[in-house]
Amino acid sequence: MTEAVQLEGGRPSRTEILAATLISAMIVAVAAIAFRHAQRTLPEVKPFLPMFLTVVVLSEGLTGYLLFQRARLARTPFYGALAGAYFFAAAIAIAQLPTFPGVFSADGLLGAGPQSAVWLWTFWHSGYPVLLLLAALGRYCHERSRSSPQLTQVLRALPWLGPISAAAVVPICIWGTEYLPALIQGGTYVNLVRILGVPVIGSNVIALAGYLALTRLRRSVDVWVTVALAVGLADSLLTLHGGARYTLGWYAARLLSVVSSAVVLSMLIADITRLYRALMAANHRLERQSLLDGLTQVGNRQAFDRCWAAESKRARRTGQPLSVLMVDIDHFKQINDTYGHGRGDACLVEVANILSRVAGKRPTDLVARYGGEEFVVLLADTERSRAKVIAEQVRRAVEQAALPAPSVRGVVTVSIGVAAYAPSADHAPVADATSEALMQADMALYDAKRAGRNAVMVR
Repeated sequence: MTEAVQLEGGRPSRTEILAATLISAMIVAVAAIAFRHAQRTLPEVKPFLPMFLTVVVLSEGLTGYLLFQRARLARTPFYGALAGAYFFAAAIAIAQLPTFPGVFSADGLLGAGPQSAVWLWTFWHSGYPVLLLLAALGRYCHERSRSSPQLTQVLRALPWLGPISAAAVVPICIWGTEYLPALIQGGTYVNLVRILGVPVIGSNVIALAGYLALTRLRRSVDVWVTVALAVGLADSLLTLHGGARYTLGWYAARLLSVVSSAVVLSMLIADITRLYRALMAANHRLERQSLLDGLTQVGNRQAFDRCWAAESKRARRTGQPLSVLMVDIDHFKQINDTYGHGRGDACLVEVANILSRVAGKRPTDLVARYGGEEFVVLLADTERSRAKVIAEQVRRAVEQAALPAPSVRGVVTVSIGVAAYAPSADHAPVADATSEALMQADMALYDAKRAGRNAVMVR
């Protein structure tokens, strides 16, 4: 069983859709309540704006970085274009912090004018949704026209649109506002609403509707980008309806900006956590598979060596005996030569199943394929006499299975050597004592072979 890691993004789960729906409903409710009182003037809280912009810069920047890394891995222009949109928003927020009047100086730093911050906001809240819409449009075209070289060139350039736009917009807003209309007049947004209110709101509405139509929320990321677009629309509506800075609508819009910048980041972090869980589960499966014999699905030599070392130390610590059975299929080469390797493999599987059923009943017991037609059984907390009884049960069970074999008896039989490690009577180092026990089991196996096979011998 394997689990594919979907770098392109998987389908949204019911939990995600429910969470997105609840968040959207809460945002609509908060925005509706705030909208009724949006023009109420509130006190100016000096630390609020730096805190708000710092959170937005970090959220948008981290989101852009994670999307950029996903674009590199998935090799798709969609995530690159999304990353560009978030880098655009982060760059605008970075520029707005020192240029906002009253934060670091009365008129703002870097030679900014009184209109710089509001123009940065305008480009931010109209350009960001358009860039997200272009990302969805690029993916839509890419999925339907993969063979067009001209389209491929355009899509490769799409991720750079956000950073290039930010590089053009920021200098204009800081040093070129004298060539732009004054959006704040008398401390209010009257001109902003009159001149650019419709374009700003229109770009948000078109981006939201277009993104929904192009993506149909087929992927998890689409759900959360749509939520971010919806929050951005509410942010723009409250800011414009508030009519001025430091109104209830203005404060509520800033809080919604934080939500807008955080939703996709939260999705990406949750996605990374899911991928880590999938990776850990895959590693556990691979580790388990690495300790199994591919044919018989019992333990392999590595599994036995690891378990034998651990149980030997435990036996020395607790003083409990540790027994081992060396099991060899009699005349196995003749089975392969007479019936073919397919029948030989089937014989190995049947014997392994019998060993697991008869000798591997407890969780502490281990059945492993030691090599070729030889198996080994580790019996923890088992004395030599009890191990001999179990070995005899195994021998009879294999014989009674009546697997065909080109031998005198006409059925498959096994020879078994039994040995035990008794730590209470052995003061030698653990490694030496356990190696001696394995050697004794191997010698007992050869004793069984010399005794005519289909026998159990103990050392």
